[in-house]
Amino acid sequence: MDVFPVDMPEDGGPISLRSCPIKTDKVAFSVYSFQPWQALSMHRHTNSDEVFYVVGGRCLFYVGSETRPVGPGHAVYVPSGAGHAVLSCEKGATLLSVQGPRPVTSIYGNLEYFCPACGLETPLPEGTATGDVTRCPRCKTAVRLAEAGAAFDAEPAAAGRPDEARAL
Repeated sequence: MDVFPVDMPEDGGPISLRSCPIKTDKVAFSVYSFQPWQALSMHRHTNSDEVFYVVGGRCLFYVGSETRPVGPGHAVYVPSGAGHAVLSCEKGATLLSVQGPRPVTSIYGNLEYFCPACGLETPLPEGTATGDVTRCPRCKTAVRLAEAGAAFDAEPAAAGRPDEARAL
């Protein structure tokens, strides 16, 4: 039997992928530590499934066209080929991840924007298009999105129309 120590962060620190304490020819096990409001960019694994388990903190998970808040004691399954991203919330988060089969190949999609009010880098669900309106998860500013190459530009949505903002 092999037993591996897992270095769990005490103070948060910058977002980091701890060296995978377990990496076999079939699976990879990783520990992520996020500071408040840090993101793991939208990406996909072409031939590997991934399961995230939230140890502490709260996050927004983006999988395909869905966005969902997830807290401690919950797991998120990401099937092979599905775009996915994570945004930690106000207190940061610690996540465990298991991926397999190996090798794990990541392709980044740059579905994201920077909030014009607070500067938060925020992932976006697949299917986002020019003209969509959403709210920044941190400062709640309503923003209108415009495709700009591989990412999105964001500008404040028209004043007096808060009803048009929707969660993407």
